[in-house]
Amino acid sequence: MPDRCFVGGGLALGNVVGERQMTLDATRWESYDSVPDHLKGRIFRARADSDGVYYKLPRDPASIKLNVMEFVGKEGKPLYAGYFFIANGGTVAKAEGVRLLAFDLTSTYAYYCKVQFTSSSFSNPEDFVNASSKLLDELLPEIVRCLPDWVEVEQGTYPPDNPNRKAPATEPLPSGKP
Repeated sequence: MPDRCFVGGGLALGNVVGERQMTLDATRWESYDSVPDHLKGRIFRARADSDGVYYKLPRDPASIKLNVMEFVGKEGKPLYAGYFFIANGGTVAKAEGVRLLAFDLTSTYAYYCKVQFTSSSFSNPEDFVNASSKLLDELLPEIVRCLPDWVEVEQGTYPPDNPNRKAPATEPLPSGKP
């Protein structure tokens, strides 16, 4: 976390701004409804520019929040850092939330990914969050492209050895054959 790493690197923590709502452009998303009922209306997909393929975004992507901090950089200029986590198909703004979202002892699989933005180009946290939101608009499909498709994990179709995978239906053998 920047509050540990940046301070350890010699910067002073100026202000813990806290969680700020990111404003993402949902016009690039399309609803994905081939999901269990409890996820309908919560899963969207967007096309990655790198390969033109559509990837499922984390649940409720319009609710992503950035945990923002201000540091005192060189010559007193503010340095802003903000982060959030993608974990088991959802998002949380703080590390403490990852434990609740990703580390369920009854689950066979879990993952989390930290996404962080840092810049000294802004004089206030609002401008930093707006710029980070615009960047995330472009990067989110590319980020999830590298992560497990949690809908598929929950449905048992990924990974291939998922113990929740449904066995393929077998056809009865013709009569008289063992």
